[in-house]
Amino acid sequence: KDENGDDFDDLEIRYEDVLTQDDLPDSAYEEEGEKFVGWSEEDDGTVDDKITITENTTLYPVYTYTVKFVPYNAAEVVKTDIPYNYVLTDMDVPADPTEVEAGKKYVGWSTTEDGSSGVVDTIVGVTITEPVTYYQVVVDKEAVEYYVDHYFQQLDGSYKTDADILDRQHFCERPG
Repeated sequence: KDENGDDFDDLEIRYEDVLTQDDLPDSAYEEEGEKFVGWSEEDDGTVDDKITITENTTLYPVYTYTVKFVPYNAAEVVKTDIPYNYVLTDMDVPADPTEVEAGKKYVGWSTTEDGSSGVVDTIVGVTITEPVTYYQVVVDKEAVEYYVDHYFQQLDGSYKTDADILDRQHFCERPG
């Protein structure tokens, strides 16, 4: 049977037949970012070179995937033919940006450009099980509020903290 539970058409198989990938049809199911690479008796993403038929057998399609990385202020990096269950390494993932424009900060990686799907510090160690695009997310820095208290030194070296003398200034700035 194929992925949709339908029987293969015109495929005559006998008990103890040994099938190779060339004997089997390609999967009719393929979505954007997926590439069919063969069939397996297990749902583990490993193509079986030879399959011996000794009972009713379900074959699982095996795909490789396209993984896209969209770094901040850099060209998109596309990696194709990433196998199912592949774990991303430092060598796969573009480096974090070293500089961002004034008033912004780098916060991590997300599967949405604006980070609305959630942001993680790193995608190293992520297991690939489908086509995916990862974006480096840069957001506006938040405004920082702070106070500056001015204390006035007295002639004896002490500081006057009396409310009448204390000069307090309030600031609200967007760091840049």
